[in-house]
Amino acid sequence: FLTPGGRRAEAGQHGFWNEYNNIFSLIDELDLPEDPLTGYAEQGQYSPAGLEAVWPVYRDRQQLPTGLGQAFFTRFMHLPATDLASA
Repeated sequence: FLTPGGRRAEAGQHGFWNEYNNIFSLIDELDLPEDPLTGYAEQGQYSPAGLEAVWPVYRDRQQLPTGLGQAFFTRFMHLPATDLASA
């Protein structure tokens, strides 16, 4: 969709963690007929040039320290290896 200023923007929430117990408690208290949340999914980051990176669902991957997990499992489409190594 477009922002009031005419800039393209993606609707939705980016990032959701199991530790959001307050949200899960609120959903339980509302006693909804079905779970309003979808499952976890990969996230893509786009620029005007197209898809730049894909973040996996880290909880489905081998547990590594944060920096290593991001380096090994995040797929950067156009980032040179030298930039990735120095990040």
